[in-house]
Amino acid sequence: MDSESKEDGASSKRTTSKKAGDKRKSEVWHHYWDVRDLETGKVVQVKCKYCDGILSYNNFNYLCLTAHFIDDSWKLHKRILNFQMMDGHKGKEIGKVVETCILEWGIEEKISCVTVDNASSNDVAISHLRKKLSDKLVLGGEFFHMRCVAHVLNLIVRDGLSKVKNTISSICGAVRYVRSSPARAKLFNECAKRVKVLHKGSVCLDVSTRWNSTYLMLESALKYEKVFDRYNEDGVDFAKELKDGVPSLDDWAKAKGLSICHKRFYEATKRMSGSLYVTSNMHFHEVLAILTSLLEWESSDDLELCLMSSQMREKFEKYYGDLGKTNVMVLIAVILDPRYKLKFV
Repeated sequence: MDSESKEDGASSKRTTSKKAGDKRKSEVWHHYWDVRDLETGKVVQVKCKYCDGILSYNNFNYLCLTAHFIDDSWKLHKRILNFQMMDGHKGKEIGKVVETCILEWGIEEKISCVTVDNASSNDVAISHLRKKLSDKLVLGGEFFHMRCVAHVLNLIVRDGLSKVKNTISSICGAVRYVRSSPARAKLFNECAKRVKVLHKGSVCLDVSTRWNSTYLMLESALKYEKVFDRYNEDGVDFAKELKDGVPSLDDWAKAKGLSICHKRFYEATKRMSGSLYVTSNMHFHEVLAILTSLLEWESSDDLELCLMSSQMREKFEKYYGDLGKTNVMVLIAVILDPRYKLKFV
């Protein structure tokens, strides 16, 4: 960047110059931070700006161990205890790394539970930790294993969405078409102005492996239902190039029902994924509210919604079907919540 300024402050002039060696980069990389080697200064990794995931250019795996605890002033803290490269995802190896870290920090007698997602390797890791540290863990590690509720909710929604994915295929195709080129996006925005649909932002693409992105795509697309109708009139090749056709009134109606359903899970996941506030006392109530919603949707006249909720409840029962499958610490958290005035029996 070359810059030239005047002393009187009346104006400043900036000109940009492009080096011969510069290359255009994909916009995808705008969503990642560069992680540089301390010695060479070269970029060796990239880190997602929106999550804790690390991707190495050398395809190494990393394990991050984070502690959540309350100090003497009842203030919640979050600290990364260890960040280590792993050779693989084997449960026993994960267990050994976590065990070593816990012993090095000297906190083996202060751990209430370890929260992990629903991977079989994590089950093996938890078994290893319970075996090695049982005499030092709270209650012998009986309630040591806590399944990540956000991950369980993710599995539940993915199961349900797999049953009705064809229902929203036309809307997904329409969104992809509009976002596939600047010219199409420009025409879409012009159509929005003509029908006086003015919302901040525009339609967003979804990712097939991330149900929350599908929800956000539906939410944005539903705001522009009239715009898509107008676009169909003005866009010459719109209907011809859509594999599943132009979204019909029935498609939009079904999408609204699915969006309401997914919103319930999306908001619950956001609340339970918070790291700056305690969530253990919310766990039981969120799970119970979701069960209530599933039962309500199963009796709906909407066939797709009924089918999806039925599939979801099967997965729900797998993890929360009986008390033996639930870590009772989430119940204790509710009892200890001062907002619930429970009486001793």
